[in-house]
Amino acid sequence: MSQTAPIDCQIWFPGPDGWELWLIENGGVGMIKRRSVGQELEFEPSAKSLRVLALPATHTVAFPFVSNALDGEDLAQTARMYVERQGSGFDAAGVMLEPVFGEPPGTVVRVDAPLVKRNQECGCNLVPHIVVPAATLLPLPAKSVAVWRELGNFVAAFERDGKTMFYDLLTEKGPSVMAELDRIEFQLMSDGLIASPERLVVWSAELDSCFAGGYSKLVIPTERPAPRLLHTGNTLRPQWYRAEAERVADSKKRKRRKWFVSTGVGFAVVLLLISLMVNQFRVKEMEREIDKLAPVVERVKAMKSKWSEVATGVDPDASCLEVWMNVFSLPGIGVVQIDRFGISRDKIEITGTAKSASHALQFIDEIMTKQDLSGYQWVNQPPGIKKDGSAKFEIQGIR
Repeated sequence: MSQTAPIDCQIWFPGPDGWELWLIENGGVGMIKRRSVGQELEFEPSAKSLRVLALPATHTVAFPFVSNALDGEDLAQTARMYVERQGSGFDAAGVMLEPVFGEPPGTVVRVDAPLVKRNQECGCNLVPHIVVPAATLLPLPAKSVAVWRELGNFVAAFERDGKTMFYDLLTEKGPSVMAELDRIEFQLMSDGLIASPERLVVWSAELDSCFAGGYSKLVIPTERPAPRLLHTGNTLRPQWYRAEAERVADSKKRKRRKWFVSTGVGFAVVLLLISLMVNQFRVKEMEREIDKLAPVVERVKAMKSKWSEVATGVDPDASCLEVWMNVFSLPGIGVVQIDRFGISRDKIEITGTAKSASHALQFIDEIMTKQDLSGYQWVNQPPGIKKDGSAKFEIQGIR
């Protein structure tokens, strides 16, 4: 087996009858929590290590095969195509693959595929960073086959070159388990995937009686070892995992868009301040000139006084720049074309064209529900549909 040190992480692992939360930190390993089947699996928020979800053998299927791919990209594509040919019950978009032995173009790999019907939701309080088959986290002794109990089911795994070559649920009970193991072993050996195992490791006392009548291999009953994560390069990507990744990516895009908008506004404010400073300097120069012309000064002061009275009544929320930014920062602005944008103190008129009526209605809804534009009473007519499918829309806001 590889002597690589386990990575610090917390692992929700399927135990004999329920779930176990294992914490691996600074070389120490310990089980800190148990949960029954069906309960929410709560990762420890205080632990800053990787969150790992180990899926039971009821949720994944292992497909060992020989790939003729010449590089990693080719190998990944070949693996997805291989799983797609197995049927629609397997999630080919969420597969994980691990090269076990051999070199291109004859690499023997194990492809793990999530079962679609078993992976509809995460079941955890926090989305895990890594999702892997539970059988791949257990250290298998060299040239062995291991058998253990997992959430009430018996599972067998075969080792090859320090890695898990194959794992599967055992359907037989009692002494018939030996015959089932022999059938799986014969098939794997016929395909050239394993050599004949020298020992059978039994990690469940309930199975001891199944081999009491003797078995062709050395039987070693012992306790199941703790799970460990040796590398972070592989992960299963069930549908819920991909949906979360898309949500995070969309969130990052929105943050970047907000950053660009705020940066643009900040730049505009800086330019405005510079303009005000320049204007202030010019005003002072003008006032010095005005002092030389008393009659003109009096008239200018009177005009200035009138302007001050008007300026105190200006509503900063009605600023054209504020209104423009509120409209053009809406998410739906990317799928519409603004043909006319009219702003006055008490009214906004917007006319535009959308790719479809649904896009137009979505954009209108975003305007009408925007908190910063709630001071307006909005009126709109149903979008007009053009021959090419686009939609003409008009909306008017009155304060």
